[in-house]
Amino acid sequence: MIKLGREKKPRLGTMEKKRSEKINNLIAICFLILSNIIVFLLIKDKLLFTPDFGESDAYHFNLSLKYFLADSLKKGVFPFWTDSFQAGFPIFSEGQIGSLFIPNIFFLSWLPFYHGYNCLLVFSLLCLSIGYYLLLKRLQVRPILAFLFSLIFSFNGAISLRWVHLNLIQSFSLSPLLFVLLIDYFSKKRPVYLIAFIFVASQMILAGHSQTAFIVFFGISVWLTFSFIAKKNPFPSLIRSVFAIIMAFWVSLGQILPTLILISQSERQATLDYNTVTSFPFNWSQLISFFAPYQFGNPKLGGYAPFSSNWGIFWENTPFLGSLATVITVIAIISFFRSNRRAKKDALISLVSFGLFTLLALGKNSPLYFVFGFFPFNLFRTPSKYLLMAVFFIVIFFAISLEDFFRKLKNSWIRTAVIFCLILNLASLVFFVFDYHLYINKDLVLSAPEIVEAMDDRLYISVGQPATWNKIFIKNGWSKKNDIDRYLFYKNYLYPNSNLITNKKSFSVNTGAFKLRRLSYLEALIVSGIRSTDNQIKVAKEVIPLFNLTNLGQIISGSKIESPRFKLVKKLTGRGDEIFLYRYDGVSDNHYYIPKHIDNISYLNEFSDKVTKGEVSTLNSVVEKAGLESYVNGGRYRIDKSSCGETACLIKGWFAEKTFLAFKKNYYPEWSVYIDGKKQPFFKTNLINMGVFVPPGTHTISLQYENRYFKMGLLLSAVGWVFLAILIKLKIF
Repeated sequence: MIKLGREKKPRLGTMEKKRSEKINNLIAICFLILSNIIVFLLIKDKLLFTPDFGESDAYHFNLSLKYFLADSLKKGVFPFWTDSFQAGFPIFSEGQIGSLFIPNIFFLSWLPFYHGYNCLLVFSLLCLSIGYYLLLKRLQVRPILAFLFSLIFSFNGAISLRWVHLNLIQSFSLSPLLFVLLIDYFSKKRPVYLIAFIFVASQMILAGHSQTAFIVFFGISVWLTFSFIAKKNPFPSLIRSVFAIIMAFWVSLGQILPTLILISQSERQATLDYNTVTSFPFNWSQLISFFAPYQFGNPKLGGYAPFSSNWGIFWENTPFLGSLATVITVIAIISFFRSNRRAKKDALISLVSFGLFTLLALGKNSPLYFVFGFFPFNLFRTPSKYLLMAVFFIVIFFAISLEDFFRKLKNSWIRTAVIFCLILNLASLVFFVFDYHLYINKDLVLSAPEIVEAMDDRLYISVGQPATWNKIFIKNGWSKKNDIDRYLFYKNYLYPNSNLITNKKSFSVNTGAFKLRRLSYLEALIVSGIRSTDNQIKVAKEVIPLFNLTNLGQIISGSKIESPRFKLVKKLTGRGDEIFLYRYDGVSDNHYYIPKHIDNISYLNEFSDKVTKGEVSTLNSVVEKAGLESYVNGGRYRIDKSSCGETACLIKGWFAEKTFLAFKKNYYPEWSVYIDGKKQPFFKTNLINMGVFVPPGTHTISLQYENRYFKMGLLLSAVGWVFLAILIKLKIF
């Protein structure tokens, strides 16, 4: 019998709902991929060159490090140590190069550099957007809202303005996925999610921005604490989460142990004083930056105040959420107060977490100022980086509140209007980021500046770029072609780390964190002797002998050098600026020396006194060895063969009597000296070099960089994975 009239459609079954949800998720993820492909197409033949105070963090730091990593990987060499900085620097140990981060290895090994570098940024944005989409879906936000808010999150100012620090973006890009994996682990009780969490968290650490990793882990801890606080027994879940984070550090020991050794040799210790920790904070007045990015000026137009210990940097302190963020905020707040219990609980957790991280971003301006005197909050400076997690949580609050708003709303026209508002807001963020950043043709960025043609292979020191650069940056910004051309002309300063792109060796290094304190002290002595007065530079005679300790034989400056010992090799003129290259020919390019006289010192002030008196050189050297009396190298010797690379030096020769020989390599605990294959003690010589006593006769002396702590870390990492497997096998996790 056929029923007349309108039949009711059958309800979708559970399987059909799941199938429909999977299709919606697949469509959303495909559109997220497409969105990021469009970003890549917009920048594919360009490279980021956004200026900053005194330099471009994009060009002089991240791009240069990644260029060096790409070059090393393509040559089949792992970059543990390089002579391109400070006469030798443990670049792997410093960590920010991200040598063990899998996307770096993949994209930089197989693609041309400019494509690989841009792919790293786009891949990070893709991880952010897809991870955030999946997180919002876990929080029961519908696909269209999850899609739009994931893109709004990916392009907000706290993230997009930090494109200049690629390693930070890479670390933070994995944060949403960590939340997703924890939610899946606690809901499905399957160890595979815990294993995945540990692996992804370790990759976050290995990406090379430890402060970001700490902030994310702290954010996870806050979120878990608030989420479990209503449970009767939240401690097992919290303990498992803490264990997973500890395991992430354990399996990252291949990077962490070498970094700890560098910290022990660094001028910057692990913990910092209060004033340093709270420098460059967010300010209460800058809360308006969530909605109005240029309220305090636009650095692109030269209208933003110079940073200070009480005023942060534009790209650190502008968490812009979009031009229509105020409308979204109003709707979200109204919906929050009218939401059901479940939605209100999740939204409240996000809102409280947002408030906590905003207070932390305020640093010394916050009621929570006192926490920065305690570990682990005193490990890092620039509190405004906590804005990353503040934005992470406020966008979740928006998404959950609007989802509840949509559930109760029957009027489809209002829904459409809200979605249109979100699309316009997203468009404003995309326009904002591409209008702010400076992208330049890849060939202009990667081409060697003119000054390189006149340089030799010895180390150089660059003097004067920050002051010259800031005259343009602070007043003009980078909105005009003339100013952009001047920034490109300043490439001739070879300000570190841009020397990595041109394969030149800088006496300085740009790390933002850890520098070898012995080299930094020596650099400070030399720089203090290069005095600028009345647009001229004079080099103090007492520091000139120090040039030979590191083969420092060139000076790049913005002023003339008045000294007969320094020969003008090249003068460049561009748009009213002048850059000079001077050469000091009193420096040999040998990688070793045999001093005539060796004296013993015990304290740093003894070294300084001897430098002032002109008593430190490759002929008259000082050694740090208790009980050693003055020694004279008076015997005959003959060097039959010598060679030296980045991580190994070899000398073969005959010595008539016991002879002290020094290598022009920076002292570092990872070096070992062998004579005829037998390991020998070596001594800190002239503050930075390494010396060894060679017995009479014919001998082979070798200096080798051995990566002991990297190998130890890899072994411990493997043990960590085995330990985890045992715990899972025993069903403890």
